[in-house]
Amino acid sequence: MARIYIVEDEAAVRLFLESFLKKHHEVVGSSGNFDEAYQEILERQPDLVISDIILLNKQGDGITLAEKVNQKSWAPFIFMTAIPFPKEDKRFFSIPVYGYVPKPIDEQRLVSAVEVALWRIHAEKQLEVFTRRLQEEIEKKKELEKQLRLTLHHHERFLEQLSDVVFDMDAEGRIFFVNKAVEAFLGYTPEEVRGKLILDFVSEDFLFFSRELLHLFQEDIITQKIFEERVYEISFRHKEGGIRWGRVNIVPLLTTSEILIGARGIVYDITREKRQQKRLETQLTRLQQEKHYQVIVRYVLERINQTVDPFPLFPRLIEFLRSSLNIDGILLFRMGEEGEKAFFKRLFCACYEMRPCQRFLRVEIEDKTELKRMVYWWKRSQVPRRFVSYWDEERIRRVVICPLLFEEKLFGALVCFWQTSFRLEKSFFVVLQILAHIFAQAIRRHDEWEQYTLAQKEALEQRLLLEKAQDMVSFGQMMSAIAHEVRQPLQSIRILSESPLYWYKEGKAISYEKLLQNMEKITQRVQRIDGIIQGMRQAALAVATVKPESVRLHEVIDEVLDTLQGEIVQETITIQKSLSPVDMVVRFHTAQLVQVISNIVVNAIRVLKNQPLPRVIRLETERVNDKAILRVRDNGSGIPKEKEKYIFEPFFTTQPGIGMGIGLYVVKRLLSLYDATISYRREGEETVFEMVFPYEEKNSF
Repeated sequence: MARIYIVEDEAAVRLFLESFLKKHHEVVGSSGNFDEAYQEILERQPDLVISDIILLNKQGDGITLAEKVNQKSWAPFIFMTAIPFPKEDKRFFSIPVYGYVPKPIDEQRLVSAVEVALWRIHAEKQLEVFTRRLQEEIEKKKELEKQLRLTLHHHERFLEQLSDVVFDMDAEGRIFFVNKAVEAFLGYTPEEVRGKLILDFVSEDFLFFSRELLHLFQEDIITQKIFEERVYEISFRHKEGGIRWGRVNIVPLLTTSEILIGARGIVYDITREKRQQKRLETQLTRLQQEKHYQVIVRYVLERINQTVDPFPLFPRLIEFLRSSLNIDGILLFRMGEEGEKAFFKRLFCACYEMRPCQRFLRVEIEDKTELKRMVYWWKRSQVPRRFVSYWDEERIRRVVICPLLFEEKLFGALVCFWQTSFRLEKSFFVVLQILAHIFAQAIRRHDEWEQYTLAQKEALEQRLLLEKAQDMVSFGQMMSAIAHEVRQPLQSIRILSESPLYWYKEGKAISYEKLLQNMEKITQRVQRIDGIIQGMRQAALAVATVKPESVRLHEVIDEVLDTLQGEIVQETITIQKSLSPVDMVVRFHTAQLVQVISNIVVNAIRVLKNQPLPRVIRLETERVNDKAILRVRDNGSGIPKEKEKYIFEPFFTTQPGIGMGIGLYVVKRLLSLYDATISYRREGEETVFEMVFPYEEKNSF
């Protein structure tokens, strides 16, 4: 019901208009006086003003009134006149004219003019709201793009500052990005490396192994198998000759659409570690007579090399060393600093009796230079004064302190003690020194792993920001599509509403049946606009109502088929079901899952409607690993090959006039909220829509 104001100087006509329009609308006032009408229109703010063009009080005509009112506010006008419409009057271009009714007034024409004007006003307001929202989203998109560019710039600077080599390679194994760290590692500049195969830099000893790895990687790209992080130790050729060792961590390189296009690698320089290991192996060869020590060292070395971060293995390894080497107690300390003060913080301990270990949680370091070499106390006079009481109380008889050194850097200390007196062999000190080197190397690797984990976390945050920016880009495109879809029916409404006025100006009469046809077409266009709005509300509602619960897939299928039974029988369609023996449970919202399956089945019914018999829809379910799969097949004509890539976009439809093109867009959006996917393909003469859901092993049933 609209609020209407009437301006008519003939009292009889004004009363007729009031009584007639009150049947369907609210008449907020009427007047035949120019000034009075002007004041009341500004005060009451009607939705529509119906005014005679010529007013007998000579204060101004209806066009002047419309001009004056719209200088202060905004009010749409429908004009009435008994004389030919003054189309040459230029004042009409500056006022909102929404219709024209000739005198004598015909009730049907008056109703048509009012309804057309109100629909047009309503549609223009909706378009204005959509336009304003679109502008806001465009501004948000620009801001996100700005933030994304800044983030990418920081990411590039971060990669350039890393001391480890970071590279990206394509499916052929050709490097298309590498940071400056490669110059320190291999002697090549980034420009010399880019565009070349990674095999060009691998040493001959690892060339065959690297080719096999590249072949497996290319198979993963062909099959789109997203592999997990892989770690290899490979030797490379330096530009000036010689061999450099690297621990290579390989992760998949994906697009925003989760398509595998290459790999990213991080190379940690382990040349010194390898040389150290080689020196350790050389020392081990000198201990052939001490096979027991060799087994212990190799076991510790192998366990540490089997994992990227060996830190969690330390407690078990220390206990193993204590029992294997017949040591009463072992303490592992980590070096720490607070300002100019240095101290040892106990990391782990393994003791025959726990009391001796519990006293040393933190030990202050008075002189770090003394800890650059191994210390051996076998008598009380050698013990520093601050530890004498401990020596006496715990009856300690032997103490060996071995520094954890790597690349001349002190990482901590390995402390062994005994409560009995006996002679330690020289080979024991050699083994203990080897073990200290291994633990120092392991602590350093732990520090590198923590740095790498932090870098991975930052990369994940940058990826999430990129995906958010992509979502905003898609949303902006969708809003542009909405504006385009709404503008077309609005233009048609305008043409249909102005056509009677045009023919009147041309002096030609238009039939009553033609006016009714125009009104029916206008109603259809308005219904289309309403359908677009409802479709987008449905898509938005999908995001706001994510309520996962345990849902039996087969029960939902039966519910959908029961609901659509009338349409299925009417169109002579045969339903076939090939369901798994056991009902599968998925994590979804029941009502939304019904909506998803209903959309797919209804689309199949619409396609088969114009197909010759037999018309068949087949529903299949099966479980593959941890996924539940639902396929909906039909023997319809399918979708043209060149249009398949558009089927999940909003407003795309192959059946104009039947659907709005929103259904499959909403289906894909709903599925994505629950980590499910949908795909389309043709298999022979059949159209197949396949939905893949995460299977719920433990459910509430």
